[in-house]
Amino acid sequence: QLGSHIGAKMDAKDRELANQTAFRSLEKQPDNVVSTWKNPNNSHSGNFVVTKTSEQGNKVCRDYSHTVFIDGEQEVLTGKACRESDGTWKHVS
Repeated sequence: QLGSHIGAKMDAKDRELANQTAFRSLEKQPDNVVSTWKNPNNSHSGNFVVTKTSEQGNKVCRDYSHTVFIDGEQEVLTGKACRESDGTWKHVS
């Protein structure tokens, strides 16, 4: 999750767009290809990029960086997600 400062400024549409972009990137984008989202209602935006793909056991895991821009501020969240057998991505760090 995004830090409390900027995360608290994100509305439901921001979160929806960010989550959709993250899922598409984790699922389909090659490493180091930036995907962007922008909320037309408030001009909040973000960049999501997968930085490394690896395997842990029988799961594909992807490290990522998500930068969010809100009201002239930016926050960067980094983490790792692994693809579960049901097709969802679970954050592991």
